[in-house]
Amino acid sequence: MGLSIQGVALTIGLLAFLSIVRWMSPHKRRLPPGPTPIPFVGNVFDIKADAPWVSYTKMQETYGDIVYTSVLSMDIIVLNSEEVANELFEGRSRIYSDRPYIATRDLFGWEWATSLLRHGEKFKTHMRVYHQFFRPEAVLSYRPKQLQKAYAILPSILEDPAGYAGHFEVFAASVVMSVVYDYNIGSHDDVILNAAKRAIDLFLRVATPERAALFAAFPFCKCFLIIAWVPGLGLKDALLSKQYAKDLLDMPYNYVVHSRANGSAQASMVCDALESYQILQDKDNPEMVTEIKASAATIYAGTSSFLLIFTLVMMNSPEVQERAQSEID
Repeated sequence: MGLSIQGVALTIGLLAFLSIVRWMSPHKRRLPPGPTPIPFVGNVFDIKADAPWVSYTKMQETYGDIVYTSVLSMDIIVLNSEEVANELFEGRSRIYSDRPYIATRDLFGWEWATSLLRHGEKFKTHMRVYHQFFRPEAVLSYRPKQLQKAYAILPSILEDPAGYAGHFEVFAASVVMSVVYDYNIGSHDDVILNAAKRAIDLFLRVATPERAALFAAFPFCKCFLIIAWVPGLGLKDALLSKQYAKDLLDMPYNYVVHSRANGSAQASMVCDALESYQILQDKDNPEMVTEIKASAATIYAGTSSFLLIFTLVMMNSPEVQERAQSEID
């Protein structure tokens, strides 16, 4: 027992020493301004775990448009303005175009998502698929489907304007599902729509930056089968998130495969990709099938909030809304 206590004390002391050395390292002095971190834990107590964007926005008042924070072993640099984001990510994309490794990505079953991939062969394959089927001349062929879905949503908004968020969600999903899978969403209770929604909702809830920092600092926490009882880590959700993510990948893809088998398949990104790569069955080219599934599912995962953001912007800019309406009239 004495050796065990000594071992724990030695480990804690070593971690504290390493964190202090890291915190005092010269490269830290070249980082942007931000709240003073506490050795080892960083700025954990400065950031609201359930709404980190609120904390970062408040920091802008004191530290400016570029703010540095740290959570355990993860450095976080927050860009608090569109101008700065454009300058760094557009004007200096060669420097800042890569993505950091997100520890929660694999744990919660989203290692396939294009938006979370590091630059490499997988990322390049996804980009080739997107370029082939979403280049400007190809996008024109999807316009009839977009118009069809737009006409379908208008009566819903007219009859139930208070439920606009739900109508937007169904509209965005129906456009994407139609273009990517040639799948028509029937209602809010659609099986594939609900499978996709629950996968995204759960991942956004559990895969927070603060939790990613925790897993990066303590990799052993990923052994969720052993310590799944630990409160606050969201590890019990890991298996469920993996299953939901698998449903998001497989369910709409299997619909395309079934349609191709019975001869009812129409043009769509997935169907065209399978034909382009001459894939008849999963066993023909399983690696490419995996990447087609992943690139297709990523498109749905990234489109759900666009119309809500547009509505917020219009509400905050009534003069722009009036000018647009006058042009339409």
